[in-house]
Amino acid sequence: MTLGLKDECPHRKTIFRWYREFQRGNFTLEDAERKGRPKAVNVSNRGKHYCCEENA
Repeated sequence: MTLGLKDECPHRKTIFRWYREFQRGNFTLEDAERKGRPKAVNVSNRGKHYCCEENA
């Protein structure tokens, strides 16, 4: 995989997690719902303030 994908190759632990999920019959490509506060990103660009929030 690393030969073909180089820097874009998923980490080994990620591949093992995918394998476990596939073995359980979970073939969804969507992330599972999680509890807790959603991630928020604040970006400042040329004096303008942008705020991007998950689930906004």
